[in-house]
Amino acid sequence: MKVLLTTVLILFGAVAQAQEDQARAMIGQDVFAAGYKVSHASGMADDLFMTGNDISVRAPANGGAALAGQTIEIESAVAGDVYAFGQSVDIRGPIGGDLTTGGQDITIDAVAGDVRAAGAWIVLNGDVGGYAVLGGETVYVGGNIGGDLHLTGMEVEFADGVSIGGSLFLYEEEEGAIEVPSSVSVTGSVERHLAEEFPEETQSFVLKSFWG
Repeated sequence: MKVLLTTVLILFGAVAQAQEDQARAMIGQDVFAAGYKVSHASGMADDLFMTGNDISVRAPANGGAALAGQTIEIESAVAGDVYAFGQSVDIRGPIGGDLTTGGQDITIDAVAGDVRAAGAWIVLNGDVGGYAVLGGETVYVGGNIGGDLHLTGMEVEFADGVSIGGSLFLYEEEEGAIEVPSSVSVTGSVERHLAEEFPEETQSFVLKSFWG
């Protein structure tokens, strides 16, 4: 997927800068699209490769999606892994695989697999089937986590009754800075570390996952 995304960025990048209409191609059931406003709004698709200023996914994808733009909205289901990078990333459709995302403002709904997210403002509203790694300035955890949760942020809030199926790893400026309400259920252990102990390989996971 990474190689194909790089290809579409090179092939369609000039078009995206030069015009508002989207350039679109299909290879098999895979959709390649670029432009100022890019949308997958109807029809059957396997994998999605889309780049532009405004990107929207309003029809299901049976495979995965690799999206890069200013504003990204996923309103429909994506069955596979999703890579989404933009200033604003709004994911309201369910994700059947893993999610890797980076941006300034990130909103995430249900993800069946793992979540890896880095941004200034992260809101997790849905449940995560696997583990989650969340790194931001402001982080809201409003869904259950099936596995471990690795978390760092200047301001962190948990919804009442959130459950974590694995362990909770907190990386904070001062010990105890991140408050975990008593209503949060953690199956494993709760470990607190200083923010600078956040593993370097984890800090750069987003870019490494996207570009390889």
